[in-house]
Amino acid sequence: MKSTLENRSRSMTTQVTYLAATLSLVDGIIHLWVLQEHFEEWWGYGAFFLVLAIFEGLYAVALLNRPGRLLFILGMVVRISVMILYLVTRTAGVPPIGPHAGHVEEVALVDLIAMTANIALIVALTGLLLPWHSPERGSKSQLVKDRVNS
Repeated sequence: MKSTLENRSRSMTTQVTYLAATLSLVDGIIHLWVLQEHFEEWWGYGAFFLVLAIFEGLYAVALLNRPGRLLFILGMVVRISVMILYLVTRTAGVPPIGPHAGHVEEVALVDLIAMTANIALIVALTGLLLPWHSPERGSKSQLVKDRVNS
C-alpha cells in the first residue's frame, strides 16, 4: 500500500514539474512574441523582455533536470516580482526608466494570458514545495531518477 502511495506521489510530482516547466516556456514564448514592440519603444525595455524570456526558457530546462526547493523558490520570487512590475505599469505607470516613465500601459489579451500562466506556475511551484511533493531524494532529483527508471 505504501509503495503505491509513494509511486502516485512521485508520478504527481513529475506531472506538476512538467506542468511548471511548460508554463515557464509559455511565459517565455509570450515575452519573445512582444519583444520587437518593446525594442521599438526603447532598447532597455526590449533588453528586459529578452533577458526575462531567456531566464524563463532556462528555468524550464532547470526544472526538468535539477528540480529542488531553491529552484522552486527562485521561480516564485521572479514570477511574483514580474507580476508586481506588471501591476505597477498598468496602474501607477512605468517606473522612472526609459522614455515611457510614468506612462500607464494598457491591458492586452496577451498580458492576461501571461499573467494566468504566471499565477498557475506559482501555484504549481507552491505545490512542489509541499513536503509530500518534494522531488529531492538523495543526491539526484526524483524526476531524473524516474526518467532513468522508465
